[in-house]
Amino acid sequence: MSRTDMWITAFLLLLPTITVAESEKIEEFKFLHVITDIRYRFAKTLVTGGISNTADSSTEVAVDVKLPNSAFISGFFFKSNGLQYNSSILEKETAEKQYKTSTAQGKAAGHVSKSVHETNKFRLIVNVPGKAYLTFNLTYEEVLQRRDGVYTHSIYIDPGQPVPDMKIDVAIQDTRDITTLKVPPISGNSITDVDITENNNMAVIQRPTPNSAYIRFHPTLEQQLTRWAEGISGVFSVMYDVDRGFDAGDLLVSNGYFIHFFAPAVPNPIPKDILFILDTSTSMYNGKMDQLKAAMKVILRDLRADDKFNIISFSSRVRYWQSDMAEAKDAELAVKHIDSLKSAGWTNIKESLVSGLEYLSERQRSSEGALIIFLTDGRATLGEHAPNTILQNVRSANKKDIPLYTLAFGKDADWDLVKKLALQNFGITRRIYTDGDPARQIQSFYHQVSSVMLHGVTFRYSDAITTGTQRNFTNFFEGSELIVTGVLESPTYSLTTNITGTSVSGPVNLKLSSPNVDLKSQFEALTPLYDDSNMEGMLRRMYVYLYIRDLLAQRVGEMDRNRREVLKQEVLKLSLEYRFVTTLTSLVVSQGHPYPRTTLPDLVLDEDLYSFKEVVLPTPEPKRYYSYYRPKYNRRGGGGWDPHFMVFLEGLTYPICFEVQGEEKEIYQLMHDPQTDLTVNARIGKGKMLNLQGEYVTYMVEVAVLFNDLHLLLTCSNITLEEDSYSWDNDFNKTVPGVRLFTKQDTGRITKLSVVFDSGLQIDIVRHLHQASNTLGRDFLNIELGNEQLLSEESDGIIGQFIHKKIRLHKITFWKGHLVGHLRSRSVHGRHEGKGYIKHRRDPVWNETVSCWWLGEKGKELFNAPPEYYVVDDMYRTTLY
Repeated sequence: MSRTDMWITAFLLLLPTITVAESEKIEEFKFLHVITDIRYRFAKTLVTGGISNTADSSTEVAVDVKLPNSAFISGFFFKSNGLQYNSSILEKETAEKQYKTSTAQGKAAGHVSKSVHETNKFRLIVNVPGKAYLTFNLTYEEVLQRRDGVYTHSIYIDPGQPVPDMKIDVAIQDTRDITTLKVPPISGNSITDVDITENNNMAVIQRPTPNSAYIRFHPTLEQQLTRWAEGISGVFSVMYDVDRGFDAGDLLVSNGYFIHFFAPAVPNPIPKDILFILDTSTSMYNGKMDQLKAAMKVILRDLRADDKFNIISFSSRVRYWQSDMAEAKDAELAVKHIDSLKSAGWTNIKESLVSGLEYLSERQRSSEGALIIFLTDGRATLGEHAPNTILQNVRSANKKDIPLYTLAFGKDADWDLVKKLALQNFGITRRIYTDGDPARQIQSFYHQVSSVMLHGVTFRYSDAITTGTQRNFTNFFEGSELIVTGVLESPTYSLTTNITGTSVSGPVNLKLSSPNVDLKSQFEALTPLYDDSNMEGMLRRMYVYLYIRDLLAQRVGEMDRNRREVLKQEVLKLSLEYRFVTTLTSLVVSQGHPYPRTTLPDLVLDEDLYSFKEVVLPTPEPKRYYSYYRPKYNRRGGGGWDPHFMVFLEGLTYPICFEVQGEEKEIYQLMHDPQTDLTVNARIGKGKMLNLQGEYVTYMVEVAVLFNDLHLLLTCSNITLEEDSYSWDNDFNKTVPGVRLFTKQDTGRITKLSVVFDSGLQIDIVRHLHQASNTLGRDFLNIELGNEQLLSEESDGIIGQFIHKKIRLHKITFWKGHLVGHLRSRSVHGRHEGKGYIKHRRDPVWNETVSCWWLGEKGKELFNAPPEYYVVDDMYRTTLY
């Protein structure tokens, strides 16, 4: 395949924006249209766009489309260069094999799958020929969820540039009159950033009938340039609700398929007995504790007069605020207690939950109002570590079936465990994102679950149901909605239901018979998205969508392995039959190309050959070099003055080397891996000597190693583990959960502290003391990583960015007597090009001089970001923001 031919490098589905990735700005968005048809709370959205490559040569274009977390992609194709590339939905493993086969055969191919985690980002990376035009069509579907009293449909927009032809159209039709309708201004990158108190004055709202609405947002190019100079970036939202009464809801039936929406207007909530279980371990440092305190103050002051509550804070130990449940009037005393909380210690998840369940079981006033809200930001690091054992212990302790509502605070939390804890204990769960006002997210979650309007809600139907979603619910919350769907034994068009439960006033018994409803939309000419305009076709897709979500939730909470496999196969079957991209399926784009593939032989460059030709820079003795510098892993390390780093990479004979000349007291993040929860930070200190530029040389004088709840701080004088301090001069040997630490004195002036993780990863921090006779000397620290390949591909930082980065030598040239290596890098963070020069530099780890590819300013283009990007404001900071 020639370079000007169309090819796709990757297709990924990862988080909820429609954006063109930045390159050299030679691609232009010609149009971007989004149409959504919401019929009876079922939203089908079509995103279409056109991108032009204005350059003469081909360029790689990335298109990201962020989707609501609850949406399933159901269709995709794109066109370019006279060809249409269609998609198919396959089982994930099959899809990956087909994708690899297609690319190996030289065919254009793409691959997209839904992330297992709570993210949903559609990415298309395409190499577009010069002067060519690309159009794409993406369809996704979702049943809208009612939260805080409204249905919210969100469209994430970020094209990275003003678009000449931009249109967003949303049509809504419901069985009931629409009583609330709001289109807030575009704001932020998250629905939590939307200001619902304001209106989007560029959106036009039409109300043809009381139960329908049509919203148009068609900003002109001039309007975009005036308000968003670099293009629209944020969330376009439509919020609405319908007329409600104290009734049995809405029941739609067609040819044996039914869906039942239930959200009665109950006058008063049930008084609650609420227990807050809050993580106060060391990892809650770095602003998380402040956010938790801010949220808890609002929550405590919002308690109703007849509520009772207590607070457990846990780390290495479990601490109760009061011995008995407190009254709501004691909220201000509780606020003072919240203010006094400190982050310290390990994380004992099992002990906190089992103790809390036993405590509340003995003190709850009734089964209707008891609930636990549990928040953690990490993993179990003390007591029971095994997630399955923790789950079993918690389920056994929950003898009274108290609902457990869980919050996973930040990306380092054990999301899988937190999610299962809720699903196995009649609760729901949320992730709290640290980059989007965590305090408000915590408050919002509390408000969603704190007002129990009905308890023990059961749905019964007149006809037998063959398959369907759950029909028994622990609680119905204010502002929410319960949905039941299924397939009836006989293909009927009518159905009767009976709903029972308990309110604050006593037993509730509501009945309903299905009415005749025409689901055909009056906006069909404007939003022609449904192939099946009849009621049965729509209800069938709504049923499958909801049934898949229900099966997936059951699978997460299921303890039996065989039962989990049965649920998996059922989800897979439905996903393939109805073309939904779920956690078990992938979407593959594949199209044979009319031209034969052209294969170019690999160009092999011999660094040793070129470097030996450089007489000015003789290399060390080869035997010595390989003896010391070709370990089984690719060693990375740094230290010395103007902190000098040397990194050995697979594919390069010689390491790359570079300096980071930071200012005194600046803190650099050397390594951060969100998957293993490991961070290494270093503080810069100024020496007494001047370098060739007449500036004082700098050193690393402090190093912090953060891992789960481990906080290790090293200076040139002390080793501090948590709150205990130790001297470098004494033997140091400690074992903490997941880590072993020990010192070894190499010489009188050099001492090494090794941090060895259970995984096999090792970090060595070496202290160098200057000679007393050297009045210009300064003590400093060096650092070395070993077995670092065990860290994830998401690792970043001054050193961390190179752990899985692939760098190859593209070509070698000469400039002013120096060998210049033209280097290309590739990693999950992107592709980069830069130049390196063969020079002699001292390896800061082994203290020997070797040849390396020196990265000056041109070479630092290989970095994921400039060095100053990795400056943080605190030694214990685990994120860059």
